[in-house]
Amino acid sequence: MSKLRLSDQTKYPNIFEKVYWGYNPYDPNRDKDVDVFENRNKFVEQFNIKKAIDKFNPGIKLLLNLEFNYETFDDMKKDMKKDNLFTKTTPTKIIDKFKYQTLSHKFNDHVEVYETNDNKIIVLSSPYTLRNSEYELFLEKTGFIDYNKLYISSAVSFYKIYNKEETTVSYLTKKIRMMLKTP
Repeated sequence: MSKLRLSDQTKYPNIFEKVYWGYNPYDPNRDKDVDVFENRNKFVEQFNIKKAIDKFNPGIKLLLNLEFNYETFDDMKKDMKKDNLFTKTTPTKIIDKFKYQTLSHKFNDHVEVYETNDNKIIVLSSPYTLRNSEYELFLEKTGFIDYNKLYISSAVSFYKIYNKEETTVSYLTKKIRMMLKTP
């Protein structure tokens, strides 16, 4: 009898069952890309993954919006300064927007977040896109690193490692305030 979920096809179902990819049903007629299962096993072992964590907690959501929408952030900052709308409360408004809204970006797809045994946080994304110049530019601008396919064969995967503190609302709020050069 075959196992029922995609996570069950890995050596680490307890880690992957908590992410979107992992709790999807396994269909042996559809899910023939064994490399994805092997790549996920290697991912856990290479990065010493302890567990999957909630990508919707405020710190992670703020981090994801800041990382994936750096262009939006820069545009908002320019527009506000140009229109003289930049006030002492502007950073708070930007932070609230990034903390509570999910801003879309073509590379922000099938995001998974993991904690390692040495208290690092790994953000992983697997969008349906090609490895082309636009993808390469995104990696260069954001510091994400291309990785083996971890979603399906028609999606790329990339990751970035953070210190746990870098994923907290207080740290990110200070970072945004510094980026805006405000007290």
